[in-house]
This record gives sequence, C-alpha cells and structure tokens, in this order.
Amino acid sequence: MTKRYLMIALCALLFKEIASSLQSNEAVTGPIAYVYVTDFDQVDAYSVALNGKLTPLKSTPGSYTGSVANKRFFFGFDGKSHISTYAIALNGTLGLVATTNVIKSSGWCYSAPPLAMDTTPIEIDSSGETIYVPVADCQGSEQRIESFAIENDGHLKYLGTSALSGDAGEIVTLGNDKFGYVVGCAWNEKATFTRSYKRQPDGLMTSSSASFTLPYHGCPNAISSDSSDHLALAWQDVNDQFGTQYLASYTVNSNGNATTTNSIKEMAQANQNGNQVSLLKISPNGEFIAVGGSQGFQVFHFNGSEPITHPSAEFDWDSSINQMAWDNNGHLFAISFANLFVDTVTSTSITSTPGSPHENPQHTASSIVVVPLTK
Repeated sequence: MTKRYLMIALCALLFKEIASSLQSNEAVTGPIAYVYVTDFDQVDAYSVALNGKLTPLKSTPGSYTGSVANKRFFFGFDGKSHISTYAIALNGTLGLVATTNVIKSSGWCYSAPPLAMDTTPIEIDSSGETIYVPVADCQGSEQRIESFAIENDGHLKYLGTSALSGDAGEIVTLGNDKFGYVVGCAWNEKATFTRSYKRQPDGLMTSSSASFTLPYHGCPNAISSDSSDHLALAWQDVNDQFGTQYLASYTVNSNGNATTTNSIKEMAQANQNGNQVSLLKISPNGEFIAVGGSQGFQVFHFNGSEPITHPSAEFDWDSSINQMAWDNNGHLFAISFANLFVDTVTSTSITSTPGSPHENPQHTASSIVVVPLTK
C-alpha cells in the first residue's frame, strides 16, 4: 500500500513539473519586452521575441531627446521643459495621457550633463514611482534635482526640489532607491565633483552629506547602479584627458557613503581602440556591465563589490553609442544615431540577434528604453 501511495505521489509530482514547464513555455510564446527609441520627430516601438528578434510596432509622433519608462507608462522629455506621458497598451503601442511642465522655478533651465552626447537624460527610480529631472540656473553654475511622483493615471505630481548643489550632471539612483549620486569632471578646470542625495519616503530627492570617494586624481566619466547597493564607475586621471580609463565597483553603506576596495591594479581598463567611455549599464541580474562610448561598446563581468573583470566579449567598434539598455532575458540594446544593435550576452560571447543591427528611420536616435514583460 505504501509503495502504491508513493507511486501516486511521484506521478503527481511529475505531472506538476510537466504542467509547470508547459506554462513556462506558453509564457514566452509572445513578446518578452517592448523597446522604444526616440528618433527626431517620432518614437519607434518594437516588440522583442525570446531570441531577441524585433518586430516593428506603430510609431508615435513626438520630438523627444530623453526618455524613461515603467511597466505602464512611457515618458518622453523634449530636452527643454516638458515631459509627455504615454500609456503602454497591451500590444506595446503608445497613447498620449498628459504633458507636464517640469521646470518649476523662474530663471531655471534643464541641466544637460557635461558628458551627454545628444541625449538629455532624466532618471526614474527602480520602483518606477518617481522621475528626477536635473535643472540649473540658466547660466549652468548651480544645480537642483526636481522630483515628480508618477500617479496612477500617468500624470506627474511635483514633489519638490533639492537644495543647490554646485556643478551640473545626470543623477543616478541606487538600485535600492535609498540614495542618488551625481558625478562629473570639468576638464578645462581639471576639477572633479561628486554630489549625494537621499531619497525620502515619498520619493523626494534631497541633498545629502554622504561621501563618494573617488580614486586619486579620478575624473568620473560614467556611473551605473545594480539592483541593490553597488555602483560602477568609469574614470581616468584628471590630468590626462585621453589616458587610460578604469572601471571601479563601489558599495554604498546605510548612510549613503560610497567606497571602493578595488586597487588600480585590479581595475579593468575600458578604452580599447581609443574608445572614450561615456556610458555604463549594469544588467538586471547583476552579472554584466555594458561599457559604451565614442567607438562602440563591450561587456565586462560585474562582480558586486569585487573588481570588475575583463570583458566576456568585445563587439562593434564602429559606432559611437548614445544609450544602452537591457531586458530580463540577456539581451543588450544599444543605439547609435543610425542603428539599433540587439545582442545576446552570455559569460563567453556576444551574439547578434536576428536582423541586428536595425536602421533607425531618421538616423537621429537619442534615447532608448526597454520595458521587460518577464521577470
């Protein structure tokens, strides 16, 4: 009798595993993500198959130089003063919901980061609840960070503005949504700067006294965060604008202080073929970091607080990269003005997906966002 019950139990377990496998296979028969590329006077939309193949969707009119998205809405920034909210339909197409003036102080302008190419980055936190816009007095000498809560209908609610914080730059929020950081370098003055911010419970970003310790003479070129409490920094000696560019990993403590234990000898170098690094993007699973710049992009292994290790592969040294993004299935998306590259990344290789690279219709692509549909 016991054997009979054991056999029934084993059969039930096997059936459950088969059913689960079938459900899992069914779950990936449709798109795994939607991709949106701002390209001059339109937003180009695509659905992404499991193998990374893109299927074009209906484009949406609109001239945007920067963009972010959460699971429900796409936000396009006009590079001057307004963010337009679009609802993302079940088929991936966009529908205009609202337009918000995000410059709330007279005499202030949008603050383009000094390292930006033709993009105007705004930031969304990892929870997809708050948007951050860097603004400055119109002479660009002082910066503030404006915070906007995303309401259920897609409208943006102004939360407030951080205190003055000196030099302008793009803000990057930590993956745990507790802190934000602005880093940069003024080559003509041979000066570097870091600014720290603390995210309040309602999403408001306020100035913080937390420290960000740069390497000696370190001039930051780009920064990215993983999904927890780690940051990656691309930097070089402030006295050598075209010198070696290094990659360092940082850990942020509970007070927001960012420090690295990596020695210079342990840091990977990221300017092969004369590439001037301006972009970093850590993959959602925290395993890889894409490094983009003036000559193309490559992928390194990201190891949390441990040193970043040499590239799993090098790819495309022909195009200047404007922005990069990941989905949750190991695909890296990178745009130049003319092309959208889609590649499958593993620990040993980067492989172009079917049809990649894809030509951007207007040859003026400035930003890209990916909205994953899988976990």
